[in-house]
Amino acid sequence: MNILTKKPAWNLLTYMAPYKGRLILACISSILNKVCDIVPEILIGIAIDVVVNQHNSLIARIVGITDPYNQLYLV
Repeated sequence: MNILTKKPAWNLLTYMAPYKGRLILACISSILNKVCDIVPEILIGIAIDVVVNQHNSLIARIVGITDPYNQLYLV
């Protein structure tokens, strides 16, 4: 076996060296895309927490706003 068949992923990375900046930008963009994908679910979960727990919700404990309507407005 020669070196080309032992480590194909490493060989691919050596060919990507001139495009290092684009590769880093693509990785960062992919991570930001995944974060933006889960933000709506997190906001819905916080809103449900406000409706169910009202004065004892996460927003009330962290921020100190106890009125449920103001908590929902903040979310």
